[in-house]
Amino acid sequence: MRRRLSRAFPWFSILSLLTFGCRDAGVVNPNSTVEGYRIEGTVRDGLEQPFNNVSIALFYSMDPINNNAPVREYTIETPGEFVNIDVYDADSVLIRNLYAGTPGGPTVFEPWDKLKNDGALVGSGVYTVRVTVGGMLRHSYVEVVNGNVTAVTNADGVFAIPGVYLPIGYSPAPVYNSAGAFVGNYRISDRAYLECNVGGVTYGYSVRLVEGFVTRASMRID
Repeated sequence: MRRRLSRAFPWFSILSLLTFGCRDAGVVNPNSTVEGYRIEGTVRDGLEQPFNNVSIALFYSMDPINNNAPVREYTIETPGEFVNIDVYDADSVLIRNLYAGTPGGPTVFEPWDKLKNDGALVGSGVYTVRVTVGGMLRHSYVEVVNGNVTAVTNADGVFAIPGVYLPIGYSPAPVYNSAGAFVGNYRISDRAYLECNVGGVTYGYSVRLVEGFVTRASMRID
């Protein structure tokens, strides 16, 4: 189902929208199989004219699990030890160094602004923060990015979101509010919400994913 919006929904409104009965706009193609999950879509107007260079934001629908807050701070084991804090994507590729140095206090925590080392914003997905000392892993925790731009249309109005950005079934997925306070742990469901902005108007589309098949999403712009 598509929704024409005057402005982007906050993530909690989107979760409510998906939870309470939106029909699917995505259609599973039984003749197109894939390992895991994948979304392939188009952004066109009523005359089938494509929209080029349109950013597609991906939101996950999540089901609550518990309120057991994960530990993100690392407790120094040996005074003076040199600590590295790095962010890795779902393919275990290093994308950001958050900290490298000798902490002055008993613990260290470096918030992540969801940027890569090159300053680009990451797409929605599950990322792992690893704390290492002398090349040895000492601590790790998960950061879930939800609602970021994850695909951009080409000249034909076509976009694709591969499985690395679709961690369906993942849990526990910790959620924090805009102030960084822990909200709760969730499970990422098989529903997703795609959002794009064309001409100053935000359009939203709900899709349901099926493991092993490509989900088609035809996004129509009025």
